[in-house]
Amino acid sequence: RACAGAAAAEGGEAHGAAGAAGAGGGAGGASAARGGGGQKEGGAQDGVPARLLSLALDKVPAHGFTDAALVAAAEELGLSGAAATSAAPRGGIDLVEAFVARCDSAFDAALADDHTQQELADLSVKERLAKLLRLRLSMLSPVLERWPQALALRASSPQAAASTVAAGARLVDAMWVAAGDKSTDLNWYSKRAVLGAVYASAEIYMLTDGSEGKVDTWAFIDRRLDDAVSAGRSLGEALRAAGVTK
Repeated sequence: RACAGAAAAEGGEAHGAAGAAGAGGGAGGASAARGGGGQKEGGAQDGVPARLLSLALDKVPAHGFTDAALVAAAEELGLSGAAATSAAPRGGIDLVEAFVARCDSAFDAALADDHTQQELADLSVKERLAKLLRLRLSMLSPVLERWPQALALRASSPQAAASTVAAGARLVDAMWVAAGDKSTDLNWYSKRAVLGAVYASAEIYMLTDGSEGKVDTWAFIDRRLDDAVSAGRSLGEALRAAGVTK
């Protein structure tokens, strides 16, 4: 799995099943997948939609977050376009959300790993956050060329945008908890808002980063975290001066 491989190799490029699929899912097949009716596939049996969606994610590097990836997966499993529609009725949006969920699951597993916890324990809070940002962003490596398409799909409808915001909120909260944050005042919100902004800006930066091993992106993260620490310190001082916090 691409995301699991990235979790195993923190800070480096993600490893995973990103092999190019054959050209079996052409435009005609994509049309059948999205709009084709027809008889209901025997693939409606338990587990088949999930297997199809998982396999389609492995087709994304070759086909993008598109119906073609779904059709290619369906064909490999011996299913029709109707099965692809059943597995992902919203097409590319469902693929993107499935990929994000797969990576978030791998990220959570990495956080629970004893080795990761020991590594984090030996770092400062800023270093922990930088490590966690690198870990999660590295999971995009197998589909990085397709990620601009994913970002467009995530903003393509109010429902998709709401899911994006919710997933981002869960991610930055998991990062702060793993970094040891125990705040319960206004800082709880400001810290997560700032970290979310750092992640989003680094994600965009990474799309055009041609440096080996994405070292320029990691340096960008360090700079943004430094800026955030300075801004947070100034904000905290201003709030204390105004009597809002102690």
